[in-house]
Amino acid sequence: MKKSLAIYFLLMPLLTTILFVSCLEEKDPNRVELVKGWKLTDILVEPEEKEEINKEVFGLNTNEKYILNLFKDSTFTEIKGRNIEHGTWSISAKNQIQFADKTLKILKPENKGSYETLYANLKAKENLFDFTCYFKSIGKAIDNPEEDPFHPSNNLWRIKAEQKETDDAIKARLINYLEHLSLTLWAAVERGQANVNLEHAQGIVKVYKGGIGALKPDDIDKNWINCFYDDEDAMKGYELFKSNLKRRKNLKGQSSGIWALDDHTILKDIIERIKKV
Repeated sequence: MKKSLAIYFLLMPLLTTILFVSCLEEKDPNRVELVKGWKLTDILVEPEEKEEINKEVFGLNTNEKYILNLFKDSTFTEIKGRNIEHGTWSISAKNQIQFADKTLKILKPENKGSYETLYANLKAKENLFDFTCYFKSIGKAIDNPEEDPFHPSNNLWRIKAEQKETDDAIKARLINYLEHLSLTLWAAVERGQANVNLEHAQGIVKVYKGGIGALKPDDIDKNWINCFYDDEDAMKGYELFKSNLKRRKNLKGQSSGIWALDDHTILKDIIERIKKV
């Protein structure tokens, strides 16, 4: 009897551990992975309040969309229409995500199979705004966050120059922009998306289905130009891209059957050429 009790007490910690691990492995059908992109789909307030919240909290104009990207390295980006802001985020034990001047408390996550939703309470601007809202997931997270086109490291080109930049600084800004565009194409392939959204990669590049070109100066996106200190610096970046585009004997990649992947490959080649200038 004593021997049996001794064996029982020896095995008890092991049995407890096995039980604990098996409980952890049980999948919650509504488990939601927060590290990905979340699109704001609805704000549960009176219609007359929505316009103020969209403008004051999310920085949106009429018909613009808000997307929150959370990365596993604790960085985030907020896409506010055509504008992008970034910083760091954290989550508390009470399912509260803190980022920028906002606190998002998750009330009800749901896994819909092909996408996920978050029903949440959001407080902003020192609790001046307090409301509930819905978010819908957009695409799976990229394994390496720095390979996501909306990771802060791939959007440094958007930070407005405060003074005239050197040729090296202009080159670095141009390369960062081209890397963002290249990763936008690659991420669409990685996520199996049929359509490639280039809304936030507008600039100087003409994207063809299986080829890359340069826009005419009059067609260059004004927001891209405004990232530089002045028009002169912006045109230096444009001419640097255009000159390296001309150096390629073949502006079309070897077809893989996926045009976005081919364009990604062409852009990576152009980026390497510019780095050597």
